[in-house]
Amino acid sequence: MAENESIVGMQQCLSAENTRLDIELNRVYNKFMKKMKKDTSPDGLEIVKRIKDAENAWIKFRDTSCSLDGATMLVGTGQSLVVVGCLNKMTDDRTKYILGLEQTFGPDGGAL
Repeated sequence: MAENESIVGMQQCLSAENTRLDIELNRVYNKFMKKMKKDTSPDGLEIVKRIKDAENAWIKFRDTSCSLDGATMLVGTGQSLVVVGCLNKMTDDRTKYILGLEQTFGPDGGAL
């Protein structure tokens, strides 16, 4: 059995992908927030607050949802694979969502 075909090997591959996806999400989020913080009007400040609140809520949702997904494998060795696979998908989806928000709020950070 090749190393990457074992549970440990698959876990290492998924974990490496998770790190890459998390770094990309943080890069996209920080770039977006930097742009959004340029608008210091009351509306701009409210939008930034809502983005932060949504991101914090999403992190809790992601973690608890993926933990629940992992419960399907509680008695098996694949639980960690299910959890990290879920984290990877949700993190990638979130990055795409934030990139979409950039389009919604325009190049200067204000609402269109």
